[in-house]
Amino acid sequence: MTIGQQQDISFEIIGKPQKTCLTIRLYLGNKLISDEPVYLPTYIYALEKMMDKLYQHDFKNPSFQGISPTQVFQKLLLERVNDNDTNYFKHLWCIDETIDQYIIFAIDQGDSTLLVWHCWDKSNCNADHQPKEVYHIDIPKNTLVTTLQSAIETFKSLQ
Repeated sequence: MTIGQQQDISFEIIGKPQKTCLTIRLYLGNKLISDEPVYLPTYIYALEKMMDKLYQHDFKNPSFQGISPTQVFQKLLLERVNDNDTNYFKHLWCIDETIDQYIIFAIDQGDSTLLVWHCWDKSNCNADHQPKEVYHIDIPKNTLVTTLQSAIETFKSLQ
């Protein structure tokens, strides 16, 4: 079963739940991010937290207007290095430990949400990614919200 569109964001359920674990393939912009078992309560909580941040416009940041996705990513990473990580954590999308090799940031663009990511661990990048290369997708906000809501409802029903 697939929730969403792979070219934007999708969650593909693989197999049947094993107690509170489920194998989920997460795609962003046709790129596989993860295809490992996840602990459903934590995963659902992360998706709900993402929804809350979208509704509250927590991903909005006027300092990112007019700069490229790569520049946004680099600016957030530099902030972390300089111990001024307020925006780093504000925009960081923490889904599950199964994607620890990826850093994913969300930026509110008004009617859309920009997701920018890279794989920092060259030994754990999947075939869709080159280490340290920055990738991005600008997803219409209604598409992102609908997909996240469907995923949350589906995953809750499988617990």
